[in-house]
Amino acid sequence: MKKIICIVLIFLSLPCTLYAEKWDIYDKALMAGVIIGNFIDLKQTQEVFDNPNYHELNPSLCDREKWVPAYFILQSLAVGYFADKLEGKNRKAFLGLFLMLKVDVINHNFKIGVGLPF
Repeated sequence: MKKIICIVLIFLSLPCTLYAEKWDIYDKALMAGVIIGNFIDLKQTQEVFDNPNYHELNPSLCDREKWVPAYFILQSLAVGYFADKLEGKNRKAFLGLFLMLKVDVINHNFKIGVGLPF
């Protein structure tokens, strides 16, 4: 079931990059990075919920394991939607900052021992 949810996350997020006609190649690459980052963060969050040695610190997700996939799907769609409303440099800045934050979260998870459970 988790694999199906992850596949749905990826396919729901792809239209943000495929149909964004006014986006240049860098915008699409940044959005693809955001999608991949969300996928990794999703898997790490599921690992946190499955392992009693870890505790989820995100107040939106605490004690809500069944909402994890929906949270990341909505996050990917929201980022794509808001990025599409921005123009040029602002879109690149928004996506770049979001991607940097996502990489920082993933890196933090690695540092505390949460790897890639797939």
